[in-house]
Amino acid sequence: MHTNRLAHETSPYLLQHAHNPVDWYPWGEEAFKVARERDLPIFLSIGYSTCHWCHVMAHESFENEDVARALNGACIAVKVDREERPDVDNIYMQALLAMRGSGGWPLSAFIDHDLKPFMLATYLRPQQFIQTIVAVKQHWMGDRASLKAHGQAITDHIGQVASAASGEPGQAELTRTYEVLVRMCDLEHGGFGSAPKFPTPHTFTYLLQHAFRAGKDSAREMAAHSLRAIARGGIHDHVGGGFHRYSTDYEWRLPHFEKMLYDQAQLARAYLEAYQATGDEGLADAARDIFGYVLRDMRDKGGAFYSAEDADSEGEEGKFYVWTLDELKAVLGEKDGARIADVFDSSADGNFHDEATRSKTGANVLHMTKHIARDEYIALRPLLDKLLAHRAKRVRPGLDDKIITSWNGLMIGALALGARVLGERQYVEAAREAAAYIWERHRDKDGALLRASRNGRAQTAAFLDDYAFLADGLLELYQATFEPEHLQRALELTEQMRASFLDRDKGAFFFSAQGQSDLILRQKLFHDGALPAGNSVAARVLLRLAALTGRDEYTDEARGVFRAAMGDMAGYSPAGFTALMAAVDWQVNGMREVVIAVPGDVDASPWLKAINQRYLPDTFVIVRGALSVKSLSAILSFTHEQKPVDGRITAYVCKNRACAARVTDVQAMIRLLS
Repeated sequence: MHTNRLAHETSPYLLQHAHNPVDWYPWGEEAFKVARERDLPIFLSIGYSTCHWCHVMAHESFENEDVARALNGACIAVKVDREERPDVDNIYMQALLAMRGSGGWPLSAFIDHDLKPFMLATYLRPQQFIQTIVAVKQHWMGDRASLKAHGQAITDHIGQVASAASGEPGQAELTRTYEVLVRMCDLEHGGFGSAPKFPTPHTFTYLLQHAFRAGKDSAREMAAHSLRAIARGGIHDHVGGGFHRYSTDYEWRLPHFEKMLYDQAQLARAYLEAYQATGDEGLADAARDIFGYVLRDMRDKGGAFYSAEDADSEGEEGKFYVWTLDELKAVLGEKDGARIADVFDSSADGNFHDEATRSKTGANVLHMTKHIARDEYIALRPLLDKLLAHRAKRVRPGLDDKIITSWNGLMIGALALGARVLGERQYVEAAREAAAYIWERHRDKDGALLRASRNGRAQTAAFLDDYAFLADGLLELYQATFEPEHLQRALELTEQMRASFLDRDKGAFFFSAQGQSDLILRQKLFHDGALPAGNSVAARVLLRLAALTGRDEYTDEARGVFRAAMGDMAGYSPAGFTALMAAVDWQVNGMREVVIAVPGDVDASPWLKAINQRYLPDTFVIVRGALSVKSLSAILSFTHEQKPVDGRITAYVCKNRACAARVTDVQAMIRLLS
């Protein structure tokens, strides 16, 4: 059996390649030094553990002795897990997009000793790959100057800063973003654009927020209609809970089956906010469904959350999730099997097609083509649970069990919001445990965050999104627990983020920390994709903390993000910046703080319930209790004087550092918030 240097890594993706005949190195100085000493170019392969086409290329090429022989003789081969090193992935994906106009994984790049890319591709068939290796070797030996010149040109291109646009986004850009989304919306099936369709939860959040601010019922309905359609579709795992990565068709029926933690967190939050905004219990059920799946299947024994589940099992995409009609009837009986088949559009021919031939396979992805009443769907749960128990006997897809700081920050925030909105104590306990895990195990001896861990071993310095997403999650966790330590930790993270990532001259945040030596450039990223950009969430955190602490520099730095983003926004649809625009809305239209001052051990739950059942995206809730007065006022000095009146719970509703008259009645508080 072959063994290479990846055997010493912790990333599940890298370990998948530890016994390839390819002589892989991890990204780092050892590989770069060997490349210089042997005077060979570097072949860089970037992917992730749940990537279907990464598996295909691994099997066809990296396990192939002929391909390995050609690659080992011509290049130094380096493997990168894009989830562990998103900074490396961002750079070379931008280069690929610049060269080819489209991207994807696996990312295949040939780079020189200065780490500059001169040839990039995605998936390559074995013979095509060998031909490419031979061509690169010939050019490296015979015309290296032209390769290096090409690499320099690509690097210069991706290193260009977008042309500065005057001013910063305001109400006009907020309105334009909504208008563009209206034009893009699939009014029949929900979502935006055509196949493949991604859920884009931060877009739904933006629409709900715009509806709240502008009184646009249509914006709220676009979001709610899309979320209902997604919940009915095959992208939703009706048997086991949670959501798959994306839909291969425009009706949300047939998914690409991988499950990502960040999708679960963001969709849970979108469903919770849509439930608050509409009162539709079916949307709340979807959030509960996500949390049930995550707490059952994606949780480490220490309380943190794993990264992803693969699309493939037993070498086939989706095999774990699909059902034949005969299987449904065998597990459930003839009558109940036929009932499930009718509700979930399943037949003897199947609705799941072979990827290559497009012919029907006899397998079915459970999805609903028509609306059914919530009570009827709930009544099906015992049957779905029988299917779940039967499915548990199958070979599960691979689990990527590394724990990523930023993705855990998203789930901490989602669970904390779920605890508030749904009144589920288990959610806040899970959020608290995950936060404690990250705080205790994902920091180095100096208190700086680390990106990821596996089997208790944390490594790699954290990136902007790790700091921003975790700080945002801790702010949500405070509102579910009212434990001041979460506020204090969010402030500490924000200070570290400012020290390590902020461009104090030109504004906004770099993705990687200063002093990182293994990158050809430091990037500022503003586009909101599968994940919101770190700059979008950093701006959100800064604005919230500015309102809470009165520190004007936080506001200035958030506005610096908005100004820096204008150059990028000028060349793209605003639909690609919806998380950023949600933060812009806070800057343009302001935020509110509600301080609930509680005397002694008086029960404040009726006050909190009145707030939590309403959609108030601009409002941050603070509880000033007898036990937290000292520690809270040390963090938020303005709360020191906001005391209970006449021994009664008293609420102070504040905006732009001015507070309305204090109230001692729940309904009076709600009137102020309305």
